Order: sequence, then C-alpha cells, then structure tokens
Amino acid sequence: MPTPGDKYAIMTLCEKAKDFESKNSVDGTLRLYDVEARKTVGKTVSVCFACHKDEDVGKAVLCGMDAVWQ
Repeated sequence: MPTPGDKYAIMTLCEKAKDFESKNSVDGTLRLYDVEARKTVGKTVSVCFACHKDEDVGKAVLCGMDAVWQ
C-alpha cells in the first residue's frame, strides 16, 4: 500500500516464526519499502503475534491491510 506522496509503500508479509509453544508457525508482519531506491527499509514489525501473544493465540496471520491517510 503506497504512503502519501508515493515515496514509500507498506508491505504485508507472512514470515516463518515460532508460536507460543515453540512450534513452527507464521507471523503477519509489516515492512516499509522505499519505492525510488527499490529496497526495504529497516526490519519487519510483528502485527499478529505482538497483539495475540497475551491471548495465547497461535497461528495469527495478517490477511491484508487498509488505511485512510490524513
């Protein structure tokens, strides 16, 4: 999803991870992409395990995203 000004895009990814019982799983993450440089910026950020950890929810996967820029 492009950011205002189209300099960056926010990507949703599914990455291999260990769940709360140390079993193989996937985690939904976000990553910033520099459109002009054609490369990613920084590290991915968990948006599934980070929120679901306290609820002991395993296989939580980001399916997509939507936003309204203001």
